[in-house]
Amino acid sequence: MAQYHIPESSDLIDAHFKHVSMMPGVLMGEALAQAGIVLIHYRSEFEEETDVVASTVSQMRFKSPALPGDTLEARVSIKAINRLGARLTGHSYVNGREVLAATFDLSFIKRKNLIEHISQHAS
Repeated sequence: MAQYHIPESSDLIDAHFKHVSMMPGVLMGEALAQAGIVLIHYRSEFEEETDVVASTVSQMRFKSPALPGDTLEARVSIKAINRLGARLTGHSYVNGREVLAATFDLSFIKRKNLIEHISQHAS
């Protein structure tokens, strides 16, 4: 489980909707994906020279807003994993109330290949 305390005020939260402050859904999804990446990194068979990147979101359902002052709890579990990547499911909660559910895939990329790929497209 990962936790994130949503600040009372921040540029991203204040600017998302004109008349109400709430955490943008895309950032809630990002928090869930980051929790999944941390979970993958703690697996003993994970190779050190490999990076994990989000590759697919096959399902994401926003159920309730997360507001400034709330603490967002992200819980993820690995549903399938192989040498190329992993499929995870995750749920985010505020005070025990589910605010987000998602199924997403993470891909494993050799760090050397990722650096080369980014270098080719950086200009």
